Amino acid sequence: MSLSHVALKKFLQAFEREGLVVVRKLDRLREVINNLRFEGKVFAGKNIKEIEIIVGFLKARYAQHVKIDDHVVFPFVERHIPRLEPVLNFLRAERKEFKATLEAFEALYARLKNRRDDAEYYKMVEKLTDKIIYLVGFIRNHIQMEKEGVYKIIEQELRVREKQTLSGRIEALKNRLSKRKALSGK
Repeated sequence: MSLSHVALKKFLQAFEREGLVVVRKLDRLREVINNLRFEGKVFAGKNIKEIEIIVGFLKARYAQHVKIDDHVVFPFVERHIPRLEPVLNFLRAERKEFKATLEAFEALYARLKNRRDDAEYYKMVEKLTDKIIYLVGFIRNHIQMEKEGVYKIIEQELRVREKQTLSGRIEALKNRLSKRKALSGK
């Protein structure tokens, strides 16, 4: 097994681990929103802060994942396994829906922070609960589709040389993103 093939395997394993981390964060976000509902306004500040941290984490991970897929993985797969193009287009469409849903969640969340009365507060918490339940199911499905519909096929169908090329491109982009992150101080 070549070094690049091992690197691709590590990337695929990292993708699986990343998916588990994202799902756990979404599950935690659902718990925190439930806390908003059942603990009430007394603990709202603590819960709101945790929501901000989790959403920030999810947005950062999502942005990096999209860059790797859009700049490296998807174009490579479209060239080497063209029959997957409909799956890739579906995943891209899902991303737009995810982004829109996350933005709607953030808008509701911002309104919650500036709540005026109890009735408004609890209505917004209910709407947030609905959005996060949808997001958790949506992201679980999206991750599964990427894992089974794209990454598994990459592993099975690409030749060793193609896997080496893909792995090298992924690593190069990850290094550029890490350098940018280090330079920006984030």
